[in-house]
Amino acid sequence: MASEGKAPDWDKERDEFWIAQDFETSARLHVQHWIWQFQLAYALHPRIDTSGGKPLRVADIGAGNAAWLLELTRLFPSQESVQLDGFDITSSNFPHAAWLPSNLKLHTWNAFSDLPSEYVEAFDIVHIRALNSTIVNNKVDPMLVNALKMLKPGGYLQWDENDALKLACNVPDESVNADAATTITKMMEVIMKYQTHLHADWLHNMPETLRERGCEIVAHEVTEAKKELARATTDNYLLVWKDLIRMIPEAPMPLPPGMGLPESMSRRSFSDLVRKAVEETAKGASLTMPFHVTVARKTS
Repeated sequence: MASEGKAPDWDKERDEFWIAQDFETSARLHVQHWIWQFQLAYALHPRIDTSGGKPLRVADIGAGNAAWLLELTRLFPSQESVQLDGFDITSSNFPHAAWLPSNLKLHTWNAFSDLPSEYVEAFDIVHIRALNSTIVNNKVDPMLVNALKMLKPGGYLQWDENDALKLACNVPDESVNADAATTITKMMEVIMKYQTHLHADWLHNMPETLRERGCEIVAHEVTEAKKELARATTDNYLLVWKDLIRMIPEAPMPLPPGMGLPESMSRRSFSDLVRKAVEETAKGASLTMPFHVTVARKTS
């Protein structure tokens, strides 16, 4: 945890953030899943063909607490019709196996590491969602290569992602102040671009990248959050900001000039901003990001 007035070691902090999860994180992941379901109105994109008659095998990379996989158990109520495998860097959010159907298995695996041989061309569908904070300096290839290796020829990759660099603060009318929430969104953009090196080129270029790898693009959709989700998306992002407080240095850390930001940021000042942002959102200010969905078919 950062304690001096200098930028934290964000690579170390990010790894610790994703591994040291707790029940609040799991609860947020349930909210996140519900948000995506409300936004898309599907778990599997309707253009993914599941009518082959043979039992399907489906993988979810970054499975978290298995919320998406459990959604699929409603689409495929017969356990003989589908095998569901979830993979995550940590098992801390996994439900106990006793509470899962027998055709749903969860595994600990870092998707940036070598793919175990038993998973090569083992799956009809591979799903990835909301892993943008793991893609540093646009280096998506290790995960993407693994995802495609996991697919059988003719299998489908569905990647759902929010564009975090387009996080926006909205107000219902001029009577609502959103100064603190707006300041944090600008601060997050600075941190992502210049300190954690989280960019969005890989996301915007995803269709072309998949074509270059011999895939057929079945669907590519970018949508803005539905207004009915204003409170849900806001609460979800506020929980992330709350978690980030512990990663901010206790002593003031200088911020880039000329960007409409305070001269510096400390753990206390950031915490105060989050508290004020919570008050603003309670009065109607909201936080949203665009939703990206890309579906590709592995042709060989």
